[in-house]
Amino acid sequence: MSSTAPNLNDYHRNALLAGLKYIDRLLGDGLSAVAPAEAGADAVFAPVVPDATPIQRKVIAAQVARIRRTIRAALESCEIPIGAPEISAMRSMRSSLTAAAVSLEELGPEYLRGYGALDDATASRMAAIQAEIRASLDALGRYAAVGVGADLAAALARLDQTTDEARLLRELERIVTAHDFVEFRPALSHLIGRLEKSWWTVAFVGRVSCGKSSLLNHLLATDVLPTGVTPVTAVPIRIVGGGAASATISFATGRPERIDAAAIGEFASEESNPGNCRHVAEILLELPSRRLEGDVCFVDTPGLGSLATAGAAQTLAFLPRCDAGVLLIDASAAPCEEDIEVASSLAQGGAEVLVVVSKADLLVAPDREKMRAYVASQFSGALGSEVPVSLVSVAAGHAALAQDWWDEALGPRRSRHRELAAATLRRKIGALRDAVAAALSRRGGGCVAIQSASQVHAQLGAARAAIEEARRRASNLPFSAAPRPGSALDAAAAPLAVLETGDELRAALARELGRSAALYAECFESLLRDAREEAGRALPGFAFPQPGSRPLFDPAPVVDAGCVRAGWRRWPTAATRRAALRRHLRARFSRALDDALRHYGHALVGWSRRYLDDLASHFDAQAGLKEAAGACAAAPAGPMPPETARDIELLRNWGSQPAR
Repeated sequence: MSSTAPNLNDYHRNALLAGLKYIDRLLGDGLSAVAPAEAGADAVFAPVVPDATPIQRKVIAAQVARIRRTIRAALESCEIPIGAPEISAMRSMRSSLTAAAVSLEELGPEYLRGYGALDDATASRMAAIQAEIRASLDALGRYAAVGVGADLAAALARLDQTTDEARLLRELERIVTAHDFVEFRPALSHLIGRLEKSWWTVAFVGRVSCGKSSLLNHLLATDVLPTGVTPVTAVPIRIVGGGAASATISFATGRPERIDAAAIGEFASEESNPGNCRHVAEILLELPSRRLEGDVCFVDTPGLGSLATAGAAQTLAFLPRCDAGVLLIDASAAPCEEDIEVASSLAQGGAEVLVVVSKADLLVAPDREKMRAYVASQFSGALGSEVPVSLVSVAAGHAALAQDWWDEALGPRRSRHRELAAATLRRKIGALRDAVAAALSRRGGGCVAIQSASQVHAQLGAARAAIEEARRRASNLPFSAAPRPGSALDAAAAPLAVLETGDELRAALARELGRSAALYAECFESLLRDAREEAGRALPGFAFPQPGSRPLFDPAPVVDAGCVRAGWRRWPTAATRRAALRRHLRARFSRALDDALRHYGHALVGWSRRYLDDLASHFDAQAGLKEAAGACAAAPAGPMPPETARDIELLRNWGSQPAR
């Protein structure tokens, strides 16, 4: 961003000052609950003038202590229990972050324009400031939501400190803490937990309705996992062995609840728990299956893709925890870019990737091997290594395909699950070691930056502003770009006026309405494409994710809302027939079309916001590295601190030196 002051009037400045002061106070309130001693250390706005003298502070503190002793004694004499604190410090911190995010939303350009006009450059700069603060709030929120109350050092103390993995994790915990690498703590916490209790975790992932739950039901000889042709699974379901079929539901805001396994759909299905409105944090399903004996855990994940619900984010967040990922590809659809990205994420996280073409009964026998070879070539070409691909089906008469896959692929791996889990854990710890060493090198001066810090900041700020602007515009498109039902029906009247039969008219009406909806959806696609291109200009060479397939518009509810009657055909000229047909279409279909377009707009907004959130997440992860490089260029040249150099050498040479 430019170093010159933005073009703001006094009202703009007062609104910004009030909003940022409130956010700073909220952060201080949250921090005071978690770390009281540090709460006011870096506050931007000092709450009071520190005018008390040392003796005054001492006397006042003593008097307050005396009053508190009197209060405590009074409560005890009246036999009134004081009680334990009821609010978690981390929960208080998360509440403060939520309030700060709401306040930040009101500092965007569209709100500031209420205090006076903003030129384009100033609006862009305000959006960049807003996006930069939002990225930091989101990062802090993600950290506060993971491992609440977790003490990594205490967890490490419980482990066998003589193992090489435990010693490396202990060093990583020390380095992460010493250098304040907050971003590595969730991964470190997960790996420490894996070392305490090592499960062989296999996640079944794929697009909506690709057959994940059906395949798991078949393999485990059960029917409790919800299945359907629309998005069903709302949250990941961990499945482990047990004496009897039962499930434990863990909530983010309440105590766990144990239920009968048959009732799992009330919490796991999208229909009963839309958007995870019940705040289910985890579902643990126990089944008496020999295939789950030992430390084996299968995971049924929410579907991915354009029809996916909010559960898709939980699926992507779960991928780094897997030892193996079974990626299902529907036999009726070729692999898409999102499938490749999921496989790549699994592989980069140290997990083995098994690709399965589901619903293979849809293919005639001669085409099955062609499909398998094609899918294998797509994944091996994209990932740079061979990926095993199998065909399965659970349909009647074809279930032998699923049994063959178990016997040839998953079963042999299950028999070696402890060995495979240990190997995966070593790969994941090694990947974390390399990432921490690289971060140390960047922070310690071992990086070379081509651009100055101000140039980097300006480019990244422009990209953040573009993503932020795309979020706002996506929410407004249903008001500015949605087809008007009357206009869409009028446009459909011309091609319909030459048709004869009712079926022809219905089919043509569906096509014309679909064409109008497609033009509407292209407005959203253009918006997402512009945001992605802006991110690419700021971070050239980085492959940002592409939007998934957009939601489809279904004209059937509109066409089925009425019938096209033939009365308009009585008019003598083509022009009068078209006019009569337009009136007829408006009378019969306007209300149904208005409802359909409104629902389609909601779907497009949700699809756009999910992609932009994903884009922002990828962008912020890479932007941090570029900002660190820019800081290296801006800092005066000097030697790397000795302790940093020692830690880098320790991590890079780990395994080649004797145990300490």
